[in-house]
Amino acid sequence: MRCAHCHGETDPSLILCQHCHADRQAPLIWPDAKLYAVRGIGVAACLGVAVSVLVTVLSALSSLLVRDRVRAAVDAGDATLLAGAERIELIALSVDVAVLIAAGVFVIIWLWRARRNLDAFPGAEADHGPGWAIGGWFVPFANFFIPYRMVYQVSTQSVHRNWVKAVAGAWWAGWLGSYCLGRVFGALEPSANATADELLQYFDRAATGELVGAAVTAVSGACLIILISTTSRAQTSRIERGRAAHVPAVTPGAAGGTISM
Repeated sequence: MRCAHCHGETDPSLILCQHCHADRQAPLIWPDAKLYAVRGIGVAACLGVAVSVLVTVLSALSSLLVRDRVRAAVDAGDATLLAGAERIELIALSVDVAVLIAAGVFVIIWLWRARRNLDAFPGAEADHGPGWAIGGWFVPFANFFIPYRMVYQVSTQSVHRNWVKAVAGAWWAGWLGSYCLGRVFGALEPSANATADELLQYFDRAATGELVGAAVTAVSGACLIILISTTSRAQTSRIERGRAAHVPAVTPGAAGGTISM
């Protein structure tokens, strides 16, 4: 038979589900628990991540334009062309960061709500409280593992499918990989007295690094969208089924009876 909590096939002779380890006799949600809607904010978070990935890819492609303009500026000895290339690079970076921050706000709100919902699900477990869904991104050193643990536990405790673990790992590996690439190439900026050859080498490396970083970011973003959308659907379904189970049955009135107001 199927477990009401995770919909997985389980042995009916066992009290605990073999997949989600929940008591099959326990309610889907605690009757008096505070619940939070995750469907709408989940859609907003997915759209935000998708737009952020698109902007990152476009920014990486613009690095090719910047590289070509720098090469043209060096060949022509034109400082104006070089300044224009630097402006393009600055604008692309600013837009990329702004969209990333906006997407991050939606993701953090979604994660906080999804984590709070775990407290309403019998059998669900979490290592960190809901506050870490926000603070975990900003505490130095802790932000290298707490956001991953929060997303991992929210998704695995909601969806109960083995593939979720791999997708969560791929998301965080891609996120850290793109971050490290950005730090490495950012540290290779040429000095103010750099020669023309040094400038060309830097912008060649920067263009390659941004393209690789954009590809890694795209994979990471796709994984995060999958996690958010599947977790939102699973939690929404469980909340709706749990609420329906708590609605008391209404006995039809006897024929000819009266309705008191």
